[in-house]
Amino acid sequence: MEAVSARKARLYAASWFLITVAAYGISGIIFHFPGSFPPNNGEAFSWAGIAGAVVNGLGTGILVGISQRYLIRKIIPNSWRWAAVSTFALWLIHAVGDTFPDSVALPLMFNLGGLVIGALQWWAVRWPARYGLTWLAASALSWSVGLWLCRVLVSGGDWRTEHLVTGLLGGLVIGVVTAGAWLWILSDHASLSKQTLGAISR
Repeated sequence: MEAVSARKARLYAASWFLITVAAYGISGIIFHFPGSFPPNNGEAFSWAGIAGAVVNGLGTGILVGISQRYLIRKIIPNSWRWAAVSTFALWLIHAVGDTFPDSVALPLMFNLGGLVIGALQWWAVRWPARYGLTWLAASALSWSVGLWLCRVLVSGGDWRTEHLVTGLLGGLVIGVVTAGAWLWILSDHASLSKQTLGAISR
């Protein structure tokens, strides 16, 4: 990972926030943000939901993964892996929501969705544990808090409004927390790089 200055780290974190909110918000409008609520499957499996997940889940994954990859490609080599695993993870979450019984789908999506995304993204960029665990915690916590908050605020309303608000509000929470994680990771990495350079020069 390339070391960046404190100013560039702040600019990067702000850009990450804006891109993430926009991607999830647009997903809520077009692709039915996968962290939203299942389509009333009741207590039965809906295998027909797999088709919807192919379209909407992959659509969301590609939108989020590619837009984030566009930013991180400047500091992380092989950033295409980030886009690939993000696409897979968001498809998987959408598939769970569209296919599993509601009582199973909601807890799985809300409690494990961010954990799955964060873990795969950590694997994709090969961060050391110092940064990977920070990212994993930020991803898991922001996803769960954001979506449970959305459920409280909009559950039971019109499904279009529900998905739109969940995409925007969920994206806002995820964007804020993960941008903070990026800011710490980039700032800490720059500090460690300077220390290493100083040790070598001595």
